[in-house]
Amino acid sequence: MNLRWSKLSSNWWEQWLARKPVQWALRIAFAAAVTILLSQLKLDPLEFVLFDLRAALSNSPVASGQVVLIGIDDHTMEELKRPPSASEMATALTNLKHAQPSAVVTLVRPTEFLGSQEDVEKLATAAASVDLTFGENNLPAPGQKTLEPLPPPLQGITVEAAPITRDHSPFANRGVTRRVILQYQNAWTMHARLAQLHNGFTELSQYRGAFLFLDSEQIYVRYKSSFEHISFVDLLKGKIDSAKLRGKIVLIGRDSTSVKNTFLTVPNTIGQNVKSPLEVQANYVDSLITNSSPRLTPLWCTA
Repeated sequence: MNLRWSKLSSNWWEQWLARKPVQWALRIAFAAAVTILLSQLKLDPLEFVLFDLRAALSNSPVASGQVVLIGIDDHTMEELKRPPSASEMATALTNLKHAQPSAVVTLVRPTEFLGSQEDVEKLATAAASVDLTFGENNLPAPGQKTLEPLPPPLQGITVEAAPITRDHSPFANRGVTRRVILQYQNAWTMHARLAQLHNGFTELSQYRGAFLFLDSEQIYVRYKSSFEHISFVDLLKGKIDSAKLRGKIVLIGRDSTSVKNTFLTVPNTIGQNVKSPLEVQANYVDSLITNSSPRLTPLWCTA
């Protein structure tokens, strides 16, 4: 009796599975289960690995020539025996004014240029003469459009968001900066605003490879070579070619091996490479100027 019942059950099961509607239902259920499983996986780490590989195997493009770096470098530190003072920064900005750059940005917080009250007021006056911007490595608080202003007498210096990104993932080198933020809370970052002086873009859709990530619009950075570098101490002494600065975006920042702990890893060589925050910020801006970001893998691949 048991054997007969088992045989009847087996025949019924085979007949049920042989039905076309059942087969299609099982296929759809299996596909749905696989889709749900894959949707729970984050494939961003794989995206990072492939981006790093592409960057390592391709030659670094040459910079646009629209961004000039003023580095507080080893030469400056050797000459001054210390970081530049407020008075020296004021003199450097005055020398820059005569070169007529399109924009002047300090990546060093202006309050870190030390001196007497008179020296700081002198710095404030010089900053106003070149419409100096402070690019802060930060974003506004949620719901806020701007960052905190500087204290008097430096409150006239515009403070803009210039955040440096870092990726931490289990399958790619940690602490690598691959992305630049274009917009946060529907406001352009400093990098995008500076680039717009030369690319003329006004819409997010004009940027190649833009994508939404961590509540902001971003693109991948294509790291460049051959930026124009000028030592801060040479600018301080007036040893500059004004023609190389005229109409250019000038970034002032630390570029000394004495602060090597501030250097960041970038994906442009086999085994990775490090660059100073000054060089990283320059690459952010230049990638936007040339609109040379690699296109992102479609969202359905990384969701």
